[in-house]
Amino acid sequence: MRSKSILHRRRRSRSGSMMGMVALVGAILLAVCMCGFVISILFTSQHRTEAQADDLVLSMSLQLNRHNWVGQMNNLVESARELVFTSRSVSDEVLQEYPRLSALASRLLEESREAAEFVDKERNHLGFEICYDTQRQAAEFNARRPAPPLFNLPWLKTEALEVRGVELGSVRNVQSSARLPEAIPDLREYDVRRHLANKESNLYFAGDNVALPPPDEDLNFSLSSLPAAVEGVVPSARLTTVDVFEPIGVIFEDGNNYNSSLKRLPSAVRLTASMNVRRSSDETIKPDSVKIQVAGTTRGSGSELP
Repeated sequence: MRSKSILHRRRRSRSGSMMGMVALVGAILLAVCMCGFVISILFTSQHRTEAQADDLVLSMSLQLNRHNWVGQMNNLVESARELVFTSRSVSDEVLQEYPRLSALASRLLEESREAAEFVDKERNHLGFEICYDTQRQAAEFNARRPAPPLFNLPWLKTEALEVRGVELGSVRNVQSSARLPEAIPDLREYDVRRHLANKESNLYFAGDNVALPPPDEDLNFSLSSLPAAVEGVVPSARLTTVDVFEPIGVIFEDGNNYNSSLKRLPSAVRLTASMNVRRSSDETIKPDSVKIQVAGTTRGSGSELP
């Protein structure tokens, strides 16, 4: 009888130990599942916000060269440069061969220089318009941010994407869309010799000032980096890596606009955004922030003049 009682107690003890082990394993599995659920929420939130950032930077990129503004301005700048160069050549020839027409030649030369200055002013004005439009898109995106968290758990909250900074610039090693003049061999030779243009592609390099030879080097001719059409096919806007982005100016940062004067018109945007993650229900505790940075380049230029 006593041996049966001892055996019964041993069985109960083993059963209790087994139940405890099952409970422990169950608790561990539950904790693992909860950790996986939290990680899944974070990855889902980050993927969603990255997709939003991609869409926004593409929208901003498309607006940079809307209606081929940048491409047409490149063509205008190059045409104004040609006009000054040819006017200077004609003026020098007239002074030597037809001195009685020197007043007319000087007047035509001065008008070509004034036209070049006017084109440069309009280029600056277009740069301000592009800055304003891009800043407006950033402000409108932040204003539309939903107030409730994307995911709301007692111990975890992920907030909507917020634009923190916007830079305008270009993509490294992309030339301008302006072409070398075929009908002015002297200017073509000068530009190739001065490494202002690529002889193989017949395109000018992008530059803050593609200067003419003296005495017209005081005039400013700025050509923007912009893909040219290839056999009539215009390159489309696309996402690009942030590493190949070359900044021209910061126009938006931490809710503030910066209207910097751009040395040349932009063809790419780099966007910096953040997603706040709160690991506590206490709103006084500063949340963690997940940084997201993406870049996009605008569509290329056609060859048409304005």
